[in-house]
Amino acid sequence: MLYLHIGTPKAGSTTIQNWLNSDCFTLCRHEQVEAWGMGNCWKLSVYGDTEIARSYWTKSHRILTEREYDEIKATLMEEVRAKVESSQSNTDFIASSEFIWGHYGAEKEKIQELAEALRSIFGSVKVIFYCRDQASYVSSAYAQWVKGPARTTKSFNSCKRWVLEYCRDFWDYYSTLSCWAEAFGEGNIKVNVFSRDSFYRGDLIADFLKAVDDDLAEKISVPTSQADNISPSNLQIELIRYSNFIPGGHWRLDRLRQQLLTKILSTGISG
Repeated sequence: MLYLHIGTPKAGSTTIQNWLNSDCFTLCRHEQVEAWGMGNCWKLSVYGDTEIARSYWTKSHRILTEREYDEIKATLMEEVRAKVESSQSNTDFIASSEFIWGHYGAEKEKIQELAEALRSIFGSVKVIFYCRDQASYVSSAYAQWVKGPARTTKSFNSCKRWVLEYCRDFWDYYSTLSCWAEAFGEGNIKVNVFSRDSFYRGDLIADFLKAVDDDLAEKISVPTSQADNISPSNLQIELIRYSNFIPGGHWRLDRLRQQLLTKILSTGISG
């Protein structure tokens, strides 16, 4: 059995993956698939070989060369099959990556190909999916563009249309999930809202464990998890945006900006 967490971005994926990489995960009777990447199984998006995935890994972020990308695509599932077949126990497996949702999109043929490959190796596959309300998603995405590597200096209002267009493909949950349900079976899709009020025991990790195994959720004591990608307040975002006007490339300016960011993020500024 494989439990496949597919995202979405901005819905607790980093928190789940950090837990999978923590010592606490050793208490779980499930395993990760090392060939896909530990914590974040990003190579599963490479396997899909969608236009978005190839562009992301080889062009936009240049993490892989075209040759490296093609090699991963060609050999990945056979590596996984060998690992699973050599396992001496009937261990269930867990995989998580928000890149799966973002890079496969609603490409039915690619999702179906993935489903067939995974079922041929694991037998059964359960898909776990978390989503947040669309307004919150847009706000969080903009915050990431301000505080992340993009370092945008644009205000939310000035790029609102672009933000909405960019996010649209991520938040059409029904249309995209319909493709996953068709490929994996509607009964194998577990959907929950990314909200403390919706989580089992009010905790994301406890809720994730319950989706994997009811017994685990009861037997494993999970400390209350805090989001690892907490969005700053609106005022903090505005201050960070202004700090982005400081040009980079000189160690003094870079140090000044880092000092400002540390001060902004460490201060409990609301608003």
